Formats: sequence, structure tokens, C-alpha cells
Amino acid sequence: RKQAADLRKSAESCETARKKMEKQGWDWNVIEDEQHRMRELVKTFDDCASWKLAPGEAEQALAQAHSAGVQQAAAATLRAAGLRHICGADITVSQKDPTFGVGVLVVVDVGSLDVIHEEITLLSREDLARSYVPGFLAVREAPVVCTLVRNLAKARPDLCIENSAPQLLMCDGNGILHPRRCGLACHVGVALDVACVGVAKRLYDVEGLPETSALRQPATLPEDHARWIALGALGAEPLGAAVLPPKPAINPVYVSTGHRVSLATSILAVLATMRHRVPEPTRRADLRGRALVRQHELALSQ
Repeated sequence: RKQAADLRKSAESCETARKKMEKQGWDWNVIEDEQHRMRELVKTFDDCASWKLAPGEAEQALAQAHSAGVQQAAAATLRAAGLRHICGADITVSQKDPTFGVGVLVVVDVGSLDVIHEEITLLSREDLARSYVPGFLAVREAPVVCTLVRNLAKARPDLCIENSAPQLLMCDGNGILHPRRCGLACHVGVALDVACVGVAKRLYDVEGLPETSALRQPATLPEDHARWIALGALGAEPLGAAVLPPKPAINPVYVSTGHRVSLATSILAVLATMRHRVPEPTRRADLRGRALVRQHELALSQ
């Protein structure tokens, strides 16, 4: 019965998305075919030259991550593997002036979590013309994120030592934890051939996944609780994980592979950068974008 309900929800979501896309003049079949093509190219295993974890090392580190010091321990494991910097990208559009939006990419030091560089780009008229359609966030945001990464490679090649790209990129969206197994992080990861992790704040209706309400962190959870819950259909490989934040935050974020990084390593990277609910790379990009939008809105009111 639950499976039938999931399938019905999925079909209804697809039909709604199709209508929205057709209204904007998009070719649903072309975009859907592109998602399926990119999904075939996604690598769901660790495949980086500038930093490497030993086989099973990420899983072992996660098995021991049950204490208040999990963030520091996870960061130490990644730094020992050679990971020095993690990038985070986010896009913000003004609610008061829909013709203004910014894309922000920040580079965070894995040890200190300090921001050591940022890239900012204004959204073009074409970018803003693409309104958000659930399940197709990449259509709107992937081109902007790709531009930010390419700008970073030009401005700071010393921070792009992994195939002329960042060592690791976090996107404010899903990876393979997606109705068609190809979210924003997959699009960006495959397009740039960069190691990419999806970190979403909402859980999609994906067949076989538990209800969102079951994934909230209870207020009485002890300090040494496990910090993540694998997400996937019973008996199948997990599509992602609900990663629980440090207290007093309650709601998890939903982490999944985007490209060239395993789920275990993705979870480890999120834990290593999680001071609040949202990991620092995407959180700091979001805060910077919001500040720029506020400045623009204030200027308009004067």
C-alpha cells in the first residue's frame, strides 16, 4: 500500500512539473532525457587524485562518530587524506525584486572552517527567467554554479587542484537522492567532472523512503547518538542519508552523492563542516547571498 501511494505521489509530481515546464516553453522530454543521460555518468565512489581515503576508512570513521567531538574527528580524517578545502555554492533571488539574484561560491578551510575565498556572480535575465520547478532545480541553478566554479579556477587556480576544479564541492540541493536519481549535485558534478555532494534541506518523495517526520532528531537524544540515518528502499543500496545536526538544531539535512565521491565520504564531509544544521560551505554561501540581496533591496527603498 505504501509503495502504491509513493508511485501515485511520484506520478502526480511529474505531471505537475511537466505542466509548469511546458508553460515556460521547456521541452520536458529533452530535459528528462538529459537527466537520464547524466545519471549514467555519475560515479558513486571515491575518485579523487588530490585526496584519498583508504578503502573502508570513511565507513570506519563514521562507525566511531558518536560523540560531541565528531566534527573535529571527521575533519582530521579528511585532512589526513589530503583534503584541504571544501567549496559551497548557493543561489539567492530577491523576493522584493525578482529581477535581482546572486550566485555565491565560498571556499572553506577544512580544519578551521574559515572562509578563505569567495566568488560572486549576478544572475542574468536568462537565469532569472527559469523559475523553480520541483525536481528540476538543476535547470535553473546548474549553469550558475558551473560559472562560479569556472570563475574560481581562473581567479584561484591554487584552490582548484583536482582536475582544474575544487577538491570537493557542496551544492544546496540533491545528488542521487532524487526521483530520477539525478539532482543538482549530479548535474554540476558530471558537467565539470568535479567531486560533488548534494546537501538538501527538504526530503523528496522518493519511492521506498520513510516519512520525513520519522527522521527528526528527538529532543531527548543523548549526546553520543549516531549522527545519521541511511535512506533507501528496504534491501537496496542507500540513496543518501539524513544527517542529524548538533543540538539545539533538530531537523536533519539530506546528503547524497553527486559525483566522484561515495556516500560514506559525503556524510563524513558534512559532519566535518557541520557547526549548525547546514554545513558551513553552503551555509556561508547562503548568508553571503542573503546579505547581498538585502543590500540591493535597501538601496531600492532609499
